[in-house]
Amino acid sequence: MFRAIGFFAFAAATVGAITVATAGDMSPPPYEWRGTAYVTSTTTSCPSSAPTAKQMLRFRFSQANLVSGTTKNDTKSRLSFFTDYFGISFVKSDPYVNAKTYSVSGGFTGAGTSTYPTTSDNIQPTANLTLVAPTSFASLTTSTAAIQMTGTIANFWDTSGCTMTFTASALKRP
Repeated sequence: MFRAIGFFAFAAATVGAITVATAGDMSPPPYEWRGTAYVTSTTTSCPSSAPTAKQMLRFRFSQANLVSGTTKNDTKSRLSFFTDYFGISFVKSDPYVNAKTYSVSGGFTGAGTSTYPTTSDNIQPTANLTLVAPTSFASLTTSTAAIQMTGTIANFWDTSGCTMTFTASALKRP
């Protein structure tokens, strides 16, 4: 009986200490494209745990500041890759422009969880994306049904010198 009372006291104290995110905190951007990315290459400096060439990854992309009526994406552009075992996200303020390299922040989760760049290793990832269809980020609108993109992520997988290139296709989230 003492164990049961102790367990319930512990559970009540734990539940009281948990901060719950609201639905608004967890909602995806209203204008987001989801699909598949194909890793076209990785450099030899990438660790063995990183995705490799010819691997397929689930993919999400949202462009900052897309607006339709009163519905608007926020001021951050997001690029994310997923498998069953990890997720990695790259975030930048403001919209992307074709074939321009940007420093990005973000984070990953899987075997561990981290944000980057971190103060301990100070590895700064960069992203260079090109929207193939439609032909540029400037022509991306809230009614664009599908996108095709190519890109290069340098300092990928929180590893200096690790570079991944990819091509991706995605449909607009309903």
